[in-house]
Amino acid sequence: RRMAESSLRLLQGFLADGGPGEGLLSERERRRRLGRLWHDLAYACLVEDDLAAARGALGHAIRHRPLRVKNWAYAALGVLPAALRRRVLARGRRLTSGNRRGGPA
Repeated sequence: RRMAESSLRLLQGFLADGGPGEGLLSERERRRRLGRLWHDLAYACLVEDDLAAARGALGHAIRHRPLRVKNWAYAALGVLPAALRRRVLARGRRLTSGNRRGGPA
């Protein structure tokens, strides 16, 4: 979570009006990068059960990338009971850790 927050602050400062990165990225690329960082922050907040922060980050992620399906999936996770949300997130981490079958690597 701290990594996503730091990356966001850094990129926003870099891309700010009058900042060193002003005009370096197209609007599309700027939205893509910021949307990805807000998405990462939302995930970290969900894992930590900080739903208020997750909702705020998801709001930003969706504003930057409204068609990204994972943003909406994370929003749906936010309304699940905590125990079920933790199980879904844990299963997702197992599936994305390189072994798609769920057995030993």
